[in-house]
Amino acid sequence: MRKYIIVIMITMVWFISPVFLQSQIDYDDFVSEFEAFTDGVATTLPFNSIIGLNWSDAYIGNFPHFGVGITAGVAFMPYGSLEDTLDGLGVDMNAIENEGIKNMLEGLGMPFPAIVLEGRLGGFVLPFDMGFKIGYIPPDFELSFTEGIVIDYLLVGADVRFRVLKGALAIPTVSVGGGLTYQYGSFDMAGMLGGEQEITNIAGGHTISLSDPDLNFNWKAFVVDVKAQASWNVLLLTPFVGAGASYAPYAEAGGGMKSKVYFDGSEITQDDIDMVDDYYNEIDEPAPDLNDGQIIVYATTPAAWSIRAFGGVSVNLALFRIDLLGLFNFASGAFGASLNVRLQL
Repeated sequence: MRKYIIVIMITMVWFISPVFLQSQIDYDDFVSEFEAFTDGVATTLPFNSIIGLNWSDAYIGNFPHFGVGITAGVAFMPYGSLEDTLDGLGVDMNAIENEGIKNMLEGLGMPFPAIVLEGRLGGFVLPFDMGFKIGYIPPDFELSFTEGIVIDYLLVGADVRFRVLKGALAIPTVSVGGGLTYQYGSFDMAGMLGGEQEITNIAGGHTISLSDPDLNFNWKAFVVDVKAQASWNVLLLTPFVGAGASYAPYAEAGGGMKSKVYFDGSEITQDDIDMVDDYYNEIDEPAPDLNDGQIIVYATTPAAWSIRAFGGVSVNLALFRIDLLGLFNFASGAFGASLNVRLQL
């Protein structure tokens, strides 16, 4: 699990590692750049949330059939969704020295990882099964093999699938189902912003200064999902295909900078934070989060559907199964993939 996270986060480091070319940015521009990020997240979060519980069998059978396993997967945010944000903050993509990483990021996009423990239990009487998944990384978990990367991640979900066609020979087993998922994630990256940064024109003309801050991106969403799937049992293999739609009635994303914060040249105080909050409350605009040594802005992302097709195959070894899954997001044109290993009876 940790090796998977390390690979994804190292990719993110290569992605963001070009230093910011400017050290000063107007607050309104600062907010608008991260709003561009939230627009890109809108079609990625529903897609990302469906990693896990995509087992090869369209239906595992009634109780006492069950399974437990682990899935590691990734969904991509297309680079076009990030381009405005990165350009506005002065990131120079041409400064990336590794051409392979640069081409992958500009082709596939920014990776959003997901790692889940999961289980599925056969239903009772009626031909259905139900699944549960959870993924968790403790807050402030820092990768041991890379310096200065702190991540935080939570995903909890469940689904129910009903068999609508019983398979036999070339006839597939077909099921339809739906589920709910909540997810939260963030990552902080140190040393990416090239020294002191200033955010000007805050609360009518004040300035926030940060010394060599960390860059932060964060997201959370509640997602409703429906899907249909067909699978065939062919000797030691189970190929499967399906389609699904995910909808996020609520999603929020944002980002900013974290470090020691100075307000108009002096270390920020609670009175300063209260003044900024009061100013934006009076003009009915969201206030930046200035608590705990940071300036973070949030925006509720547009509610969006994510329509996907998926397919793959499992290798069946006695009581164990190894699933390989590929996904395509029609809403954003992005790809996703996952690997599942489980015990299934």
